[in-house]
Amino acid sequence: MRKHRLAKFIATTLLAFLGVVIIVACTDGSRKVVKAFPKKDSVVVQKQTDLPQRVFNNLETVVDTVYDDWHVLIQTADTKRKIKYYKMFEKKLLVTVSKKGKLLFDKKEFTVNDFISTDSTYQLYVRPSIEITNTTAYVSVGIYQAETDEGFPFVLAFSKGGKVKSYSIPKAWDQSDLATDFYIRYIHEAQQKPVDKSSLIKLAHIYGSSNFVQQVTNNGFQSICPTKVFSRHLRNIEVASEFMDSGDSTKIRSKVYFYLHDTYTPFDSVYVEMKRDDEVNYGCVIDKVIP
Repeated sequence: MRKHRLAKFIATTLLAFLGVVIIVACTDGSRKVVKAFPKKDSVVVQKQTDLPQRVFNNLETVVDTVYDDWHVLIQTADTKRKIKYYKMFEKKLLVTVSKKGKLLFDKKEFTVNDFISTDSTYQLYVRPSIEITNTTAYVSVGIYQAETDEGFPFVLAFSKGGKVKSYSIPKAWDQSDLATDFYIRYIHEAQQKPVDKSSLIKLAHIYGSSNFVQQVTNNGFQSICPTKVFSRHLRNIEVASEFMDSGDSTKIRSKVYFYLHDTYTPFDSVYVEMKRDDEVNYGCVIDKVIP
């Protein structure tokens, strides 16, 4: 009986050894196991099920929209920091972005301190309307003193490459702000490599009239911007606008200034002519750019 068990054990061991030899022989020829590492500039997308679960206080959904192959979810939640003089907690922004079913951002958090260094009297607000092109989802954010309009507006640009950039928006608090908002997004789109011309046309549709869309389409996206802009690093360029009296009650004109970051002297400018349209947020749309 003991010899029989020993023989059975030896036979089983030999079979296991032969199995390993066969597997190694099959994989050691033309097929080799190679570990794949992401490229330095590639986007690593993490599955929703792989992400740790986080708990948020007073979680509220502001936007949940699907546009083309984008899915954008914007939420707010309470932080542990109280607003001075008010019985409320400071809010944080949570942004989830997917494109073509791939998760680019999962509840990416933003607080007041991500935009400005300040005391605890400011609150974070988010505008429920967003703009989406082929390359980017734009989310407008405001950092204001609680229950006032005193503060600083920004726009967050979530790119399909998995990067996000924050732009400060200087406001004149008049209809010339339309031109500022457009050109900040325009400058962002012009930084994409390659430039997606159809995305610039989408921006023209969002902010302009059919006449403006035709101007951009026929003359090219560089025609509505000073040539000096493209001789500089676009990421260092900022814009600001001011209202100009057009002398015509049916038209509104603003002047858009282009300057380098951390400077106060514009290096070039263009005139933006707008026409009234009570059906849109600004009460007007861009009708023509005059270099």
